[in-house]
Amino acid sequence: EAQQFHYVDGRGRDVGRAQAISDGLAALIDKYPDRRFFLFAPTPQAPDFGGHPAARALLYHRAFAPAQSRANFEAEQVAPVRAIIARLAALPNVTIEDPTPYLCDTSSCPGIADGQLLYRDGDHLSLTGARRLAPLYASELR
Repeated sequence: EAQQFHYVDGRGRDVGRAQAISDGLAALIDKYPDRRFFLFAPTPQAPDFGGHPAARALLYHRAFAPAQSRANFEAEQVAPVRAIIARLAALPNVTIEDPTPYLCDTSSCPGIADGQLLYRDGDHLSLTGARRLAPLYASELR
């Protein structure tokens, strides 16, 4: 059973997850107008990504080729936050980068590439996965 969270705004009202994230980021950015913020748009997530599913597959001698369809990723993870991304991207001290081209091809978002795990769990990139995004943040760190 999935864990349920309730998000509450500054006035004690329940708000949705996307609204809570949007409000929290906007408040943080407003608090530091002299700072630059570098944010990533969503990365693919799937319960069969990462080390534990890979270990189970190895233990039970099963093939391991986890992937999420790009269409599902776009519909389920990107579309719900598209307005938030646009709102934040309009701020002068915010840069938002899209990691999708570095993690997905035109039809799928694999959890493994060249024999290396791209995720350490269902929604966090491994070092290998993070290195694929290096071109996105290399210029920002110079």
